[in-house]
Amino acid sequence: MGSHDIAIRPHRSRPLLGALCILWGLLLTSAPMPVAASGLFEMEYPEGAEVRIETAPPVDFDVSLAPWKEVAGVPQVRYAQYQEFMLIAFRGAGREAVTTSELSEPPRHLFDWPGRSLKLSKPVAISFPNHNLIQELRVSSAKDGTLKLVLESLVPLPMQELGMLPDDWRIFWIGTSFEIRMQRTIAPHVVYLKRVMADASGQRRVHLVRANLATSGFEPHLSYPADVGHKRASVGTLMKSINGYVAINGGYFDGAGRSQGLLVRDGYLNNKPIMLRPSFAMNHEGIMAIGYLPVIGTISGLRSEVNFEHINGHFDGNNIVLLSPGHPSRLADETRLANAWKVVIDNDIVRRVGFEPLTQEERQVAHVLLVPPTLAYSANFAPGEQIRARYQVGRTGSSAIDLALQAGPMLVRNGAPDVSTQGDFPADIRRGRAPRSALGLSQDGRTLFLMAVDGRSKSAAGATLTELAHYLVEAGAWTAMNLDGGSSTQMVVAGDLVTQNPAGAKPVANALVLVDRHGRYGRQETFF
Repeated sequence: MGSHDIAIRPHRSRPLLGALCILWGLLLTSAPMPVAASGLFEMEYPEGAEVRIETAPPVDFDVSLAPWKEVAGVPQVRYAQYQEFMLIAFRGAGREAVTTSELSEPPRHLFDWPGRSLKLSKPVAISFPNHNLIQELRVSSAKDGTLKLVLESLVPLPMQELGMLPDDWRIFWIGTSFEIRMQRTIAPHVVYLKRVMADASGQRRVHLVRANLATSGFEPHLSYPADVGHKRASVGTLMKSINGYVAINGGYFDGAGRSQGLLVRDGYLNNKPIMLRPSFAMNHEGIMAIGYLPVIGTISGLRSEVNFEHINGHFDGNNIVLLSPGHPSRLADETRLANAWKVVIDNDIVRRVGFEPLTQEERQVAHVLLVPPTLAYSANFAPGEQIRARYQVGRTGSSAIDLALQAGPMLVRNGAPDVSTQGDFPADIRRGRAPRSALGLSQDGRTLFLMAVDGRSKSAAGATLTELAHYLVEAGAWTAMNLDGGSSTQMVVAGDLVTQNPAGAKPVANALVLVDRHGRYGRQETFF
């Protein structure tokens, strides 16, 4: 299938602002392809079980390469951070037993060694500020000379003795890399999977819902806070408002709760696009795609008719651009708009025309048509004139679109990570690890993947866009795009908020919800 451009045109007798349809020829003519098998999300254990997969020492483990450090005042004890491991060594402990034990609150490994009557004047504490699993190594001595060593961590870690090594060193290996995997079928052909990965760089929690929409009877819907009488609402509230079963946060929105991006629900254009960003779309036949949906339109009056193909984009002096009220593009450098012929439209009435700068009020409440000087003659509108606007998404088409959600950037194309930041995404979206949300499609376009990654806490480091793309490919996605993330990241599965965000269930402006068209599932209060 891939991330083809998707063309949409007016369809049926719906209002002009909401009359849309989509060209699905490339999708309809392609033969169904099998869903790619996933290595990292492929489970081979009893359903519902939480399975911990731990690392083990390599077969050819050369401890001489480790960057050994001596514990101050205790030359017979050394430690090393080596690859994904922690090593602790005792010298001269061959005939003297080193006993070990493990405690869980807080997680720690204890070592007791009779030693050689070592006596420390005070305990020695070694911290690991750059390690996200190991917190501290503490060494102290009892009155009888017994040496006590405690390795404290955030989570239980596996330990194994490597045995006696040359120079009479006895070495213990502590693994600092592991995974916890879990899966649960929440409805026929709809599976929830959770994967917790931990290593020295931090912990990552990945939530995935994999739904075959062709066989499960589920279908995606958009839910808005206005449905429940609010400007913003949590994903759980939005899911319940339409009797959904699975939901994830959707596209971007501003501080006032206004959606920033294309939204189409039940064939109606609910929100115009923001610059050039990808969208998820579904047509009347239930065929889905992820790609770029160009919105074009026409504004006509008594004497003039202007066609444009750029809504809420940047004015470059060559193309006609229409700005929606309050759109971020208005906040751009005013010098770029100085040479634009401006047609200010308020409630379908032309307020004024000319080259003069926009006022603050016009920026916030009016539509503005920006026309290059060389085309100003074509926009011969007069103040007080009533105009008519018509919109369509794309140029041609054969089947009406029911749903579209714009976000981005693109993450996966043709089954491989391909992170694109086209669309002027701000730095807080493009860079660093953060809580993330995304959706993807299988190669045959039948299976929908919803993914959320926890972040911004000690137990969840989040993900970069590139890492998120790799997770989606591993899960089987052929094409995928990013959704709003950060504190908006929420996934609700059968009544349970499975994501863990320090900000809690933040109110959002829209959510993508899976609804059972047969009414078998919905309004679940709890699942796990």
